[in-house]
Amino acid sequence: MGVSITESGVTFGPFPEDRLYYIEKSDSFINYGNGLSTVEFVYKNAKNQICFVEAKSSAPNPANPENAPDCLEVWMHDIVKKFCDSLQLFLAVYLKRCEEPKMGSEISAVDIHAVPIKFILVMTPFQSEWLQPVQDELNKQLHGVTKRWNAAVAVMNAELAKEYGMIA
Repeated sequence: MGVSITESGVTFGPFPEDRLYYIEKSDSFINYGNGLSTVEFVYKNAKNQICFVEAKSSAPNPANPENAPDCLEVWMHDIVKKFCDSLQLFLAVYLKRCEEPKMGSEISAVDIHAVPIKFILVMTPFQSEWLQPVQDELNKQLHGVTKRWNAAVAVMNAELAKEYGMIA
């Protein structure tokens, strides 16, 4: 048995509880989250990566030429803030700067020096051909963070998330 999380019209998981940090519902976010925004959850996947997952059910259509050129860039700003705030809160909990009884034991025991970090944006009702422009913009806006942390970025729709075992 595991924990399932329903966000943006899909159910993620189930994830083993010891590999999950439901950051959006965590005590640390509730107690210290004033002014912060978070992703939906953080989990340690089968490749032993720490994955920060944000789900969205709507987005500017990058294939629509009527969208202002900066529409995607502006929309992405809030998502980047969620990834950055979540990474900081995760590290504060990991380093025991604040208490968090709900962080899974496998996540709290990782070697933060060696474990890969991945930021994943799941766009639930999104066509595959629209993913690349969103991936490019997310890479652009997270460039400094990904470079400093040697982190990866992925943008996927519900079908890809299912292939990667995030959705049952």
